[in-house]
Amino acid sequence: MERVGTCSFMISEDKKVYDIAYCVHKDFWNKGYATEIAQGMIDYARSQGAEKATIFVDQENIASNRVAQKCGGVIVSENTYRKKGTDIIMKDYKYEVIL
Repeated sequence: MERVGTCSFMISEDKKVYDIAYCVHKDFWNKGYATEIAQGMIDYARSQGAEKATIFVDQENIASNRVAQKCGGVIVSENTYRKKGTDIIMKDYKYEVIL
């Protein structure tokens, strides 16, 4: 068995919203793993009675934006933030998947 990446949930206090995060090691990019991970997490959130899943994606990360879209995500907002420990301003999209 080989690890291809990692994933995690942040669950709202009322357990209705699951914020999902995933990261795939670059040796495994473009093989469908990110989509499989994200869809599995969305399916799990649905099985737990969640109403929606959210995914925050860097606006310039074309592949990860495509993953969110393939999983049914719709952009609901755009955000900017300062990357921790730097002066770099990052831009991301917030996707929502209604479950």
